[in-house]
Amino acid sequence: MGRPTINPGRMIIKRIFIYLLLLVQYIAVLNGQVIRGNIADKEGKPIPFSTIFIVELTRGTTANIDGRFELQVPEGHYTLFIRALGYRTDIKEVDVEKEPVNINTILFEQVYKIEEVRVYSGQEDPAYGIMRKAIGLAPYYLNQVNHWNAEVYMKGSIDVLKIPKLFQRAMKDEEEKIEVGRNYLEESLNEITFNAPDKYDQRVISFNSSFPGESNVDVMGYIKSSFYEPTVEMAISPLAPNAFSHYKFTYEGVSFEGKYAINKIKVEPRRKSQQLFSGYLYIVDDYWNIHSADLTVELFIGPIRIKQLYSPVKEDAWLPVSYNLDVKASIIGIKVDVTYLSSVKYSEIEINSQITPPLALQETIEKYEEPEIAEPELAQDYKTAKKVEEILSKEEMTNRDMIRLARLMDKETKKEREKTDTSLQIVETTSYTIEDDAHKRDTAYWNSIRPIPLTESELLGYKAKDSVMLAQSDTASLADSTKKEKSRILEFAENLTSAKTFRSKDSSVVFRYDGLIGFDKLGFNTVDGWVYRQEFSIRKIFGPGREFGIYPDIGYAFNRHVVLWKIHNSLAYAPMKRGNFYFDFGKSSADFNPDHGIDRFLNSVSSLFFRYNFLRLYEEAFAKAGNRIDLSNGLVFGFSLNYAYRYHLENSTDYSFFFRNDRDYEENEPENPHLTKYPLDNQESFSIQLGLTFTPRYHYRIRDGVKRMVNSAFPTFNLQYRKGIPNAFGSRADFDYLETRIYQNKDLGMFADISWSVGSGVFITNSNVHFADFKQFNTQEIPVLMERPENVFMLLEYYQYATPEWFAEAHIKYNTPFLIIKLLPFFSERLWRETLYGNYLYTPDFKNYVELGYGLSDVYLIADAGIFVGFENWSYGRWGVKVSLNF
Repeated sequence: MGRPTINPGRMIIKRIFIYLLLLVQYIAVLNGQVIRGNIADKEGKPIPFSTIFIVELTRGTTANIDGRFELQVPEGHYTLFIRALGYRTDIKEVDVEKEPVNINTILFEQVYKIEEVRVYSGQEDPAYGIMRKAIGLAPYYLNQVNHWNAEVYMKGSIDVLKIPKLFQRAMKDEEEKIEVGRNYLEESLNEITFNAPDKYDQRVISFNSSFPGESNVDVMGYIKSSFYEPTVEMAISPLAPNAFSHYKFTYEGVSFEGKYAINKIKVEPRRKSQQLFSGYLYIVDDYWNIHSADLTVELFIGPIRIKQLYSPVKEDAWLPVSYNLDVKASIIGIKVDVTYLSSVKYSEIEINSQITPPLALQETIEKYEEPEIAEPELAQDYKTAKKVEEILSKEEMTNRDMIRLARLMDKETKKEREKTDTSLQIVETTSYTIEDDAHKRDTAYWNSIRPIPLTESELLGYKAKDSVMLAQSDTASLADSTKKEKSRILEFAENLTSAKTFRSKDSSVVFRYDGLIGFDKLGFNTVDGWVYRQEFSIRKIFGPGREFGIYPDIGYAFNRHVVLWKIHNSLAYAPMKRGNFYFDFGKSSADFNPDHGIDRFLNSVSSLFFRYNFLRLYEEAFAKAGNRIDLSNGLVFGFSLNYAYRYHLENSTDYSFFFRNDRDYEENEPENPHLTKYPLDNQESFSIQLGLTFTPRYHYRIRDGVKRMVNSAFPTFNLQYRKGIPNAFGSRADFDYLETRIYQNKDLGMFADISWSVGSGVFITNSNVHFADFKQFNTQEIPVLMERPENVFMLLEYYQYATPEWFAEAHIKYNTPFLIIKLLPFFSERLWRETLYGNYLYTPDFKNYVELGYGLSDVYLIADAGIFVGFENWSYGRWGVKVSLNF
């Protein structure tokens, strides 16, 4: 196959068109009202990422890495604050007419004076007094503004430094592959509207990108993050309520910017950690708000440096006017430098009048001098203002004062919200729209609105993408036929071996095939021998929250020569009440403990490699139907009818990879003391189950007419009743079972959470109970688990403690980023969490079992590990180590 022919005449015409377009853009820029310039130090070296703030327009921008900036503004008189961390602010007055205004600025290093403050041996550094006030007032500054509208320009730039050969070979056939040495750029112009407390509306006016593939223009992650919050992404803020436990602060002096005195505070983590920042905070004296921040967190991908500069945009409301994020990333051999810069222009700023500004406290007190005020709300304002003023006026604030101040300000900011926020519905806090022509803007447009000039490497990146697109358009028709021919074969092979989803043209019918290969496709156990399974599904979607699905699962047990199959049928209806009806039937090898038994893949490994067969199975031909629906918000009712013919099975194979003469497979009978009374014979069973679940004040979202539950500050209460009905459809089951449970998962903030569960149950009657109907517990005897443990007895054997009588159990699990080991070197640098476990079980045959454990969670993001000890009737009984792989 020869090389494609390229029409040289057409290429020349394209290039002439491009040159003409560039000339038009150049003329368009010359005719605009422009403030442009360079920012350098006294030696003439560019100061990268400096900030330029125009007071009259409440607009800030950031210089590029070469210290260059450029702003399109209307004609008029402007005051410019030119700032860079570590340098004195330069204030310039400029008149902008039709001709561009060029400003070349030299910034001099800032000298921080330590006046009147002397630190003697044994005395506390004055930084702690400053930080106590800043931390105490953080809730106020987080909620100071009620509404704003801003035009936000965001530019993300990536320099690709290294890609391993393996990845380069994998990308060699891609049309738009990522190349070493190139710069990739993404920029967008957005209009963002904020309404308190947390609603953001983003409208993407335009975006441009030299990245391969689709662009991501969601800038909300940068705009919404704030150091006034206790956490910033994965790290703890230096202004968090417990910051003193994690950080050391050092006062490095004061500088002056107009009427404001700026305190420079050095921030150092008390231990190396991927969840702690280091760097500098600049705090405005008397106001105790952030003037600027320059903080770095060392993550596993590399250091991430965050710079934010604030300016008083209205009535002493300081808002960020520029963001700068710099990442030196290196992971699995890939090295890139990532930079995000922003320019923000505020408008329609509305101060939250429902909270009292700290500097206005004295005015509030003077206004209401009389201790008894007629209006209750004004009286409460007076009392709050008095308490806050008393704390702030102290020369020596204590940590207790700081906590009191933070609580007072937090209460003050929430008081108005609590009056109106009575609904349990959570309204979406972020909306995101893209203008239809956002990606069609030409170069002339971008040159006219771009406030942060492109660097030389960024310009080359755009040119490289244009060249690739031209080359692709010239060769597309010839390469397309070859690619289609190869892709059909590859696509068929991929669809056959791996999971694939197919949709009808209107997406109302969805077919999914789970593929030939997978951990769950081929398994082994001593009852069935080798088992191979196939799964697929068909769904008919009638609308949001309304669909009917059929989910067949077909397998073959090679040693027993039996086809195993089951079909799950599901109908989702009443989306505002989350209604769901199901009907299942089939014939399968069932685990006696279907909800909490051993993972079948792990049982295959332990059997084939070590001849430990933990899994116990019986054959079940079954049919069951059920329904669940919300009776009211937070109150769920469910019922089911269950028929099963249960057939006892024996081992059918002695096969393993490594035959051991010293170990035989165990028989397929669970070890349990009650099986003498309730033998594992063949029998039919028919039962009903009723359940009520209630969660008070359960918050929810509604999206496309579908209700989705979110969270509640209260625990969930659950009541279940099961009854085995004798003589119905040949049933021998004869029992009544009642169970109640209370449980909750609660986020404690600062990356800590706690989950707990308390439950009990009783067989009111138990004339005939099949072992599959016993109360089964979540016991995990094997040292390795395939999922994160929840409400698990880590050291108890499978099946042995199931009961047909009564029980009581309790579980508690507490996760925290810092407790014991995470305070030590090496461990403190990891994004792991420490976990405490507590479990309790009481049955008539196994009394007062207590299990305690300590572990590490999120180890390298995929595993949990822990050590556990068990006490039987208050005496030591056992210990063990567990590892769970959270794939």
